[in-house]
Amino acid sequence: MFYNPVKLIINPGSRANLYNFVQNKRVCLICSQRGHRVIQQDLILSDISPYQTILVDSSADVKQLNSIVVDSEIQMIVAIGGGSVIDSAKIIKHLNNLSVELIALPTTSGTGSEVTPYATGWDYENRKKVGYTDLYPTIAIVDSQLTHNLPLDITVAVGWML
Repeated sequence: MFYNPVKLIINPGSRANLYNFVQNKRVCLICSQRGHRVIQQDLILSDISPYQTILVDSSADVKQLNSIVVDSEIQMIVAIGGGSVIDSAKIIKHLNNLSVELIALPTTSGTGSEVTPYATGWDYENRKKVGYTDLYPTIAIVDSQLTHNLPLDITVAVGWML
């Protein structure tokens, strides 16, 4: 039997749906430094005013992620980025023991992190991968237009249609 509790919204331009989910909520935005610049320049996503913003890098260093404290007033987490950013958001939510919704907006394809229960982090001190399970996002908004700011070779490599 197939089971996937993630509500999936998939269409070019579907990121506009994000506003319906986050309005009147205290949102924690999790993204990369580059992703944050893209969000600020995006006509749709720039309207989202996060209560807290957490910038992560692609290393998904569990020790680093464990030191991140999400404000107790947060009502929702929004992760915008590639698989490592979405995995980092899942891990941060887990490590902070939060029972809030997580909305994932992937900017590349291939990992499936936006619709899977898994997240992978790295324990660099002990040179090993750390796996987490049962961390489904609540909603995945898959908008191919989010790849338009990527270099063309990356967009082509991850399989999105322009």
